Amino acid sequence: NRALGFALSSFCFLVVTSNLMLITCLFFTVFRHGDRTPIVNFPTDLHKESEWPQGFGQLTQTGMQQLYELGQYVRKRYSNFLNSTYNRKEFYIQSTDYDRTIMSAQSYLSGLFPPTSSQIWNPELLWQPIPVHIVPKATDRRLHFPLSDCPRFDELQNETQTSSEFQSRIQPYMVSAVTF
Repeated sequence: NRALGFALSSFCFLVVTSNLMLITCLFFTVFRHGDRTPIVNFPTDLHKESEWPQGFGQLTQTGMQQLYELGQYVRKRYSNFLNSTYNRKEFYIQSTDYDRTIMSAQSYLSGLFPPTSSQIWNPELLWQPIPVHIVPKATDRRLHFPLSDCPRFDELQNETQTSSEFQSRIQPYMVSAVTF
């Protein structure tokens, strides 16, 4: 199943009350966007941005299909926890503020909550709009990484990028200075 080919983390917290034997479940799922086009290309790359239908950094049709299938998988796997239809009081989804992540969330929701009965607003389109909540990049502390105020992250990133192993691996893709 292609939908399981990328990061998916699910967390379910159960609260059991001994007197009533009431079980409450709070369920979190965190996943990465589906397949995307390159964000940038190396100067020596023959494939330019114009060759990608939506440009650099955008979700591909394969990526849309991956998230749709992931939604179907989660619907089947956690059918005992999820309502059979979308209910705004029971479900919330948040995305980072990038086209590819918003579109990934929308594709996921298409597989997770296909419309049924009264939710079908167009019989020729078995899809229903479900809100995807976005937090501006500058204030997003839950999903947007790397954090701009993390000295340790900056230190590790610099250490990696200046290492001889990193430099030797990236060198073939760098344009050499040519003197005429």
